Amino acid sequence: MNSAYSPSTRRVTLFLLAALFFVWSIPHGIAIRYLLMVGLLAAVVVSLSKDPAGRALSWPFGPELALYGMITLWLIFHMLLFSHNLKWSWGEFSGQWLISTAVLGLGLGLGGLALSGRWVSSASLLLASIVLVFASQAAFTVGDAFWYWSREGSLPFQQARLTGSKTGMSYLVNVMLAFLSADLLYRLSAQAVKARMLPWPIGVSLMLIVLGLLCTYLLGARNGTFGILFLVGATTLLYAFEHRGRLTTLRFAAVLLGIFVLMLGFAYSSYKADPRWQTFEETAAIAWDIDRYPEWRTPLNTTLNLPRLSNGIPAEISAYLQLAWIHGGLHLIKEYPLRVGYGAMLSAMRSD
Repeated sequence: MNSAYSPSTRRVTLFLLAALFFVWSIPHGIAIRYLLMVGLLAAVVVSLSKDPAGRALSWPFGPELALYGMITLWLIFHMLLFSHNLKWSWGEFSGQWLISTAVLGLGLGLGGLALSGRWVSSASLLLASIVLVFASQAAFTVGDAFWYWSREGSLPFQQARLTGSKTGMSYLVNVMLAFLSADLLYRLSAQAVKARMLPWPIGVSLMLIVLGLLCTYLLGARNGTFGILFLVGATTLLYAFEHRGRLTTLRFAAVLLGIFVLMLGFAYSSYKADPRWQTFEETAAIAWDIDRYPEWRTPLNTTLNLPRLSNGIPAEISAYLQLAWIHGGLHLIKEYPLRVGYGAMLSAMRSD
């Protein structure tokens, strides 16, 4: 047996993968991320050595890679021809896009190994490693919240000390829930018999889903809540489509009603727990009027004087800035449908 395909090699690779996923979202960990990427690359290269059975890698990603290459060329085209500051643009391109491209390459290497059959059952192990890392981060956030509750007597909403921001943790939880939803759909598939994407009983997946919902509730991230509601709706529709010939009208209606009640309950609990929803409508109206309320153009690292609501308190900063920048971006797209250039959006907006 080739040592490149020994269980120890797979264990090392999975450990490095899990460690990389864990530290990626933690602030101030750039050096350890790069070290883990180099180690994971070395493990993948070792595992890509010639298979004694002659099995070729399976990479069914041709169209997706072609599209990715076209987007990359489009970014370079913009950077070279339209950027106001080529040095700054290159820094953004190399720090954001090239790093993500390197991670994509690692993912393709691991996916090719798993799909080619060189690693028996490794596709399931790869997915499980990712889900368990995200689950451990969600569990830490929930545990930290209840520890704070035991000391202070109240739950600390909208806090995630592990990732440094509720937004980052919310993204991780939503990705975890997406994997778990796909696993549930696969287990319930009409064609699959005792099939599963993740190597544990369905009860474990259900418990992890509950953990993710609880973590999202404590984070109070509105975009994360929207994402979960969309995920539940999409999963329900896919399930109904897959079983359209097997569900009676009554059973189908019962499934939809049950899912709707669960979604409504989760949305209502999130709404009541987050006081920002009480002023969202007025904040949204102010944010969308970008000409009358230009505070969103304030340069970074300077004091932002938020517009005032009718009750005299400042508009909620997250909703105000996000909606104002969306409207500003749509304005630029209308004026310059083909390009703006890196770094040009702020200067273009401030010159209006």
